[in-house]
This record gives sequence, C-alpha cells and structure tokens, in this order.
Amino acid sequence: MKARIMDNLCSYLTGSVDIDEFNDTIRERRFALFDVLHANALFDRSKLDALFARSAIPPHQIDLIIDGLPNSLGHLQERLDRLDKNLVDRGFANGATIRVRDLDRFVPELGQFCSRVQQQFAAECQVNCYLTPPNSRGFFPHFDTSDAFILQCGG
Repeated sequence: MKARIMDNLCSYLTGSVDIDEFNDTIRERRFALFDVLHANALFDRSKLDALFARSAIPPHQIDLIIDGLPNSLGHLQERLDRLDKNLVDRGFANGATIRVRDLDRFVPELGQFCSRVQQQFAAECQVNCYLTPPNSRGFFPHFDTSDAFILQCGG
C-alpha cells in the first residue's frame, strides 16, 4: 500500500493530532467512526477468507472463542502444521468467535499500518481480528490491561 494512503489511514484513526493532544482530548473520552472504505482499505472479510483458504495463518495463531472462553485451534487440531478450515467453519457455524492473533504478521498492509501506529504513539502495536457470527457474542464482558483501537467493520 502506498505510504501516503497509509499515512492518511493513521491520521484518520487518531484524528490527525499529536500524541499529547490525542491523550488529552480523545483517549478514553470519545469514539470515532472509521468508515467502511477506510477499514476495507486495510482489511476485509474476503482477505481473511483467502488467508484461511491458503492456510496462510498457522493454527496456533487462531482461537475459537466458545462460551466466552478462548480455545487454541492448535490444541484443537492436535498441533497440526496446517489449518483445518473445516474445524474453523464448524466452530463458526455453531456460534464460536474466530480470533486471529497478530494478523499484521501475515498481511503486509496491516504490518505497515502497525508500524505507522507504533511510530505515532511510540508504543507496540499488533492487530487481532475477531469474527463473530450473527446473534452470538465472543468474550464475556471484561477489561483489557493494554490500550486498544477497536475497529468494528460490520454488524
């Protein structure tokens, strides 16, 4: 992805302000809508499906969230090296949330985006992807011990 587009996406995410102003006026105070066009420039469901179809993500990076609890796909597959897409599809069809950890390691555009966010905030960054079926929920209500930007792309 071109550097200018990536800069625009990072600026859009943070409201085009420096880190101090972001912390003073935005952080934990308000939300912003990240429109579908911007989100799809980074990632969309078709890209996730293509990664699954190619088994491009190792099973140990994928969890099925069942009844609010994460279950490592690597353990469910008895440590196979290749992704069992049928297991993922069955879990999703039965209401499980699919979580892919560190997606930025497998999608160059997300890796570039992470690098820009890390530069802007002088902090580590990773991308996790959650796909929850309609009328289901992933985790039970909880809090995280780290800061997070959450981009909800649908639903």
